[in-house]
Amino acid sequence: MLTDVPAPFPLPIGLRLSQAARAVERAFDEALGEAGEAAFARLRDTATAFDAKLRAGLADADLATLSTLLGHLAANARAGEAAPPWAGLADRRPE
Repeated sequence: MLTDVPAPFPLPIGLRLSQAARAVERAFDEALGEAGEAAFARLRDTATAFDAKLRAGLADADLATLSTLLGHLAANARAGEAAPPWAGLADRRPE
């Protein structure tokens, strides 16, 4: 009888969570099927048409300026707020 053999390492909870999330995502994608794709296409077309309506009469330079200004406004609104602990992780380079 072997008594000195360690118990197998348990599966990490993060890995189990990731596997569960993928299984749920796949099942949801399958549930959407052909009807979901058709609905997505209708929504995309509507969103594209509305965006074109908003952009009507604006030059590319105007749109670039607007984008910059809106970015500044969003940054000002967030100023002083604590960044979430994961902020910037994607920007870090491995050491």
